[in-house]
Amino acid sequence: MKKIIVIGGGISGLFTALILSKYGYKLTVLEANRQIGGGLHTFKRGNTEFETGIHIIGGFQKGQPMYKLCSYLGIMDKLHIKESFGNTSDTFHIGGDNKQYHLGAGKEAFTNSLIEYFPNSKEEILNYINDLYEICDNIPLYSLKFRAINYMSEDMLIPINKFIESRISDKKLQNVLVWNNPLYAGVKNETPIYIHALVSKMFIEGSSKFINGSQQLADALVNEIEKLGGNVLTKAKVNKICVEDKAIKSLSTEDGKDYEADYFISSISPKLLLNLLPKEKLKGMFWKRISKMKDTYSAFSIFIDLKPNTFEYINNAYYYQDNYEDTWNHGDYDIKEWPKGYLLVNPPVENQGKYAHKIIINAVMNYSDVEKWEDSQTGRRSEEYEIFKQECTNKLLDKVEIAFPEIRNCINKIYASTPLTIKDYLNNNRGALYGVQKDGNHMEDSYLTPKTKYTNLFLTGQNINLHGILGAPITSLITCSEFVDLEELLSNINK
Repeated sequence: MKKIIVIGGGISGLFTALILSKYGYKLTVLEANRQIGGGLHTFKRGNTEFETGIHIIGGFQKGQPMYKLCSYLGIMDKLHIKESFGNTSDTFHIGGDNKQYHLGAGKEAFTNSLIEYFPNSKEEILNYINDLYEICDNIPLYSLKFRAINYMSEDMLIPINKFIESRISDKKLQNVLVWNNPLYAGVKNETPIYIHALVSKMFIEGSSKFINGSQQLADALVNEIEKLGGNVLTKAKVNKICVEDKAIKSLSTEDGKDYEADYFISSISPKLLLNLLPKEKLKGMFWKRISKMKDTYSAFSIFIDLKPNTFEYINNAYYYQDNYEDTWNHGDYDIKEWPKGYLLVNPPVENQGKYAHKIIINAVMNYSDVEKWEDSQTGRRSEEYEIFKQECTNKLLDKVEIAFPEIRNCINKIYASTPLTIKDYLNNNRGALYGVQKDGNHMEDSYLTPKTKYTNLFLTGQNINLHGILGAPITSLITCSEFVDLEELLSNINK
């Protein structure tokens, strides 16, 4: 039985490990933190459990990709999910215009909601939606279909804003169509349209939320890996990789243990992987290209434990920003004027009723705002850092009060996290939410395949393909195709 070690127990790492376990490989997953799951992490304060990364999910409805994949892996029936039933998929609020756009759930309802707000753009909207879906259809793996994928084709790499501007003449509508930009950190004139298309379609067709937190998905994956004879180890931070000729020989963890295997798969940031490899071996353009890759922005988050029966539960995601043009400027700000917007989510509990139990609010923040404290340890940071967190919490609440004036009166307890928290707990380079920033103008500089310059070292994770609850598992399929027949794997998933 061939042995494989996966470095990092995030979404892609766990999906990759379970798929390969089902094909007879002996898997060991090494996770640096005490909790498995990466972006699926949850944490408890008192009796309230909060999610750290995955708040809204798509693709889990019957017949959709995540439903099929999780069913194949034997975990779908272990997950407790609340579908966002109703007429609205997302709400997009422009404060400066005092305008709320309630975007319909489902392709037809979404299209009709846009036409209702912009009746003079009806034909443009219809053509735009059709073009968006056509892009997704040309990336068959996201529908679990077997066909060659070419992200490098010219049509796929057009910058999002240029794609939209060439089809939509109304300036406000151009920005409304990018309401969900904080979910993929789009950069004007850079981020390719295929990223926007895949993320948008997933949520247009129906979003859901985990009941009682996203950690359940990580736990279900771990249980299945262990049933198949694999090992998932926490507090096992890799600090050294030994190389012999053109292959990985072994790796070591901070607790002094050594591990050997036939193959190694890294699901951590490629830049962090570089720090583990012998410096003298990092020669050639491949490694230099990784070291120069740009990271996406990070986030500041507040987690609110609500007083009972004070804040009505919102079933959909609520996006707010000050002005229409801020869709492209969330990460371009002076800290004195921060934030430009936020995403508010009510995570559901079992038997969710009229009133919410908790709120999570995320606002884009750059790592540079907290970089001066990066050498400090979690729980032992300076008073200056704590003051900064409190100031940011108050600024964010001030912004939330524009849409929800009574929010402060609803708070029982409140907690906050910064890009440093994301860096420390999720092991993301500089707290990058979505890994490497993709640039359609220079895709060769920001796109990685699972293969590396070492014969037995492979890559997976959000930096390789696409991030998120659908992107990361699909990336795991691409990595697994280096070990198993992809056509056969997809056929098994679709049975």
